[in-house]
Amino acid sequence: MPPKKKRLTQAEIDDHKNRVIEDRIRLDSMRGERGGMKDKLKADFLSNLSTHFTENELEAIEVAPASEAIPLVFDKIDGYITEQLDIRDAEIAEFEKEVDGNHSSLEQMSEIASFFADNPDLDEEAFDDFIENFLSNGKIKELAELPIKERFEKVKLLFDDANGSGKKKDVELPIDTDGMAGATGNITQQDNDVTENSSFLEQAGIYR
Repeated sequence: MPPKKKRLTQAEIDDHKNRVIEDRIRLDSMRGERGGMKDKLKADFLSNLSTHFTENELEAIEVAPASEAIPLVFDKIDGYITEQLDIRDAEIAEFEKEVDGNHSSLEQMSEIASFFADNPDLDEEAFDDFIENFLSNGKIKELAELPIKERFEKVKLLFDDANGSGKKKDVELPIDTDGMAGATGNITQQDNDVTENSSFLEQAGIYR
């Protein structure tokens, strides 16, 4: 089994939050700049015609009547602007996706931090071992559909029950309990997929 990863500290979570805020500001700035790009691109194009036309094209434009030359130039401008705006839009979309992913990760980190703050007496090492070694793949998939904090609260109920420390509560738990010990607290079944259960911990954003 790979060594345990260190749980994220509150300071690390706060640092992640600051970076998400900075990225949001940068994203807004990129969107603002995008709004004024069309006029700037047009001006840049007209001030550097030689970089957008071949020598033969420039000569043809010079001798052509205005009714033919102007459409040629503006068709070229439109194509150039469209190309540059498409590139910028793709960059903004990619960065927005990254920012949204980081924000989602931050929310998960905060939910997990809240869960452990609400359970200060929880044996975290034993809790992690329970998730990695004694939850079935089927159970992991069922719990993965729940919000992060609720997911870990459900796991804690299963963990407490398996260790004989559960309290009677009217809580709906998934029916499937394969891969878990009974209420005796003697957990013996260990035929679960460790990799999948480890990913359950990692996707919650509680490790780095």
